[in-house]
Amino acid sequence: MTKSATRRRHTNSKLGCANCKRKKIRCDEVLPQCENCQRARRETCSYLSLSSAEINRIRLTHSLRNSQNKLLSSNFRLPTSTNNSFEASDSILADSRKPGSDALEFKFEFSKFNNKFPSSRYVSVQFHNTFVNTLELDYRSDFDERSPDSNAVSTDVSSSAELALSNGKALPSSVHRPTRFKRLDHRAQFGVSINRRHPMCMMLWDFSPDQLFSDIFFTCQRCFSASLSLSRMKQEALVGRSFPPNSITSLETKCNAAVNIMRQMFPEAMRIFRENLEVDIHTLSELNRQRFYLVLANWLSACSLSVLDCSIPIVFTFLVGQSIIFEEYIAYALKHSTSDRDGVQWLGFMTENILFIHLPPYEPAFLFEIRSNLEALCNLFDVNPVTLTNDADAYYFKRLRHFCHSMLSFLDSHILSIVYISRNEHFVTTYPPSVMFNAARKWWFLMPSKFHHRDTSSPAHAFLERLSCTVKMYRAAIGVGLDAVFPTARYLLSLGFEDPTFQIREQCKVTKPQPNEFHDPNLPEYLWRHMVYALRVYGFFQKRFKLYKHNVIWKGPFEDLNSNNRFSARHMKNALEIPVRSFNNLALRPEHYARQIHGHYDSILKDPSASAVFARPDESQIEMHHHSEHFDVFDHRHEIQLRPDFSCQYDYVPLIKDCPENQEYSIDDLKRYFEDRKGILQGIF
Repeated sequence: MTKSATRRRHTNSKLGCANCKRKKIRCDEVLPQCENCQRARRETCSYLSLSSAEINRIRLTHSLRNSQNKLLSSNFRLPTSTNNSFEASDSILADSRKPGSDALEFKFEFSKFNNKFPSSRYVSVQFHNTFVNTLELDYRSDFDERSPDSNAVSTDVSSSAELALSNGKALPSSVHRPTRFKRLDHRAQFGVSINRRHPMCMMLWDFSPDQLFSDIFFTCQRCFSASLSLSRMKQEALVGRSFPPNSITSLETKCNAAVNIMRQMFPEAMRIFRENLEVDIHTLSELNRQRFYLVLANWLSACSLSVLDCSIPIVFTFLVGQSIIFEEYIAYALKHSTSDRDGVQWLGFMTENILFIHLPPYEPAFLFEIRSNLEALCNLFDVNPVTLTNDADAYYFKRLRHFCHSMLSFLDSHILSIVYISRNEHFVTTYPPSVMFNAARKWWFLMPSKFHHRDTSSPAHAFLERLSCTVKMYRAAIGVGLDAVFPTARYLLSLGFEDPTFQIREQCKVTKPQPNEFHDPNLPEYLWRHMVYALRVYGFFQKRFKLYKHNVIWKGPFEDLNSNNRFSARHMKNALEIPVRSFNNLALRPEHYARQIHGHYDSILKDPSASAVFARPDESQIEMHHHSEHFDVFDHRHEIQLRPDFSCQYDYVPLIKDCPENQEYSIDDLKRYFEDRKGILQGIF
């Protein structure tokens, strides 16, 4: 009796493509089209016609299949149910529980260390609201070693000596030495410079003073330059530099007069721009140019008002006007079906700002430790360990001392005094926008972004240069730390606390100094320990933001957003990390970097308010194995080895893979982004 042939049964996969379901064969569910349809080459795979939401749903399901829940095998503490108050550092580790308590509070290890920042009570939080991470701007890598001449177009230019010799104008006894120079193509250089994310720099090459809105642009530019000069003169006066009598008062009067002119010009400029959009007689390229000059003038005005310490409602009026300009121009561009929507593509650099409103703010206890270490560095300036015989060196030392004390005063008056009092994790921005803006504008103009000691012949050059690098590194570490605590500042203000032009290896010496580099043999090691501390803080928050940026799946950043839920928190709800409270004596472990909470996937998929999902894959136990060791960065008995990623030998370094594809937003998404930003700013006042 012959055995009848049997056919493999279909798996009834709900996610398979339509062709595989019709043929009753197994679908491998490979995106963008399955391999069965690729081999057949006769039919179009149904995956190609799916919407972005359906594709993201398939990807989320794949991630859920391939993931394993390893939270139970982790070596860090989960939150416990307790109603104890954190009133003293000795009571933090107490584990007294009362029945019926329903508040979740976190208990941190290493809490009895003798740190100089005070112990604070942490309010009850939901499990999914565990402090999560933020930011890093994906500017040029510090390991980018491209030659500046690799993209330059060189053209031989004859020297003036050759021209003089050919014209017979050279002296009889002149020596003719042919010299040739390379002519740089500045347009090509802008394409690869650090400002490559800002297409406005390319448009400035085509600027004409006879075009519309050029007058308001020049007025705002002059006002901004004058306000920066005024701020610099006030800083130099505090250091001890003398200026002509009434020069500061005169410049301040001119700046205030220019501000009044700007405030009078903008309503008329906005009216003209709206009329040009309505009459529809200009090309899209011309309207984009008008929008560019008007937005840039608006931004220069907001910066000028910030430098001059104008009232926050006035500055926010200009920020709202900037959103209105973008919103109306994009609405006009959406009505035209032209293939090349000039001026819309360059808005891509703003899409990174959208991520920041979904990053939960970091726990700010580490800022008290930074303040303590910065105060210790300020004491070094008061002691003056190196004798400075040169007046120029003494003046440069006084400037560095002023910068260091300015950062210390900034932390005391604008950050540490409000960082817990003003915190509300159920509000969309966590902190009031006025508080964030007031801190941000003080930080932006607190000190120059670049400063070096250039007199290499000075006997104190090595000391002053190392001291400059330490001060700049503290500035960079505080900047990324504040971006982690105030992530929504980037969303509302388009600019955070981190300096986007800062390049560590170009502006700082990160190598360990020689013991005999200074007169005092202990001084190089002391400055090196401060540099290591600042580098650890900077490197940790840089890697933390990359981890979020490369492991986010979007469901739609502005879906179901209305006036009822606009001011509700938009944090990612399936990420868990243990915040670092001390970088002095705590090795970074795997639990200090965010992991996904797998049990929250189903609820997040059904939650219409969740627009961003954290999807970092679990690491293997071998990769997560890490030997933790207690140490003190400022203990000279322990040798510190600095890695290329600015971590030490005791720190765990996560594996961060580049995302296969970046999130791309449609023009309509950008329009709704500016509508949302305008709604938040207008809803505050």
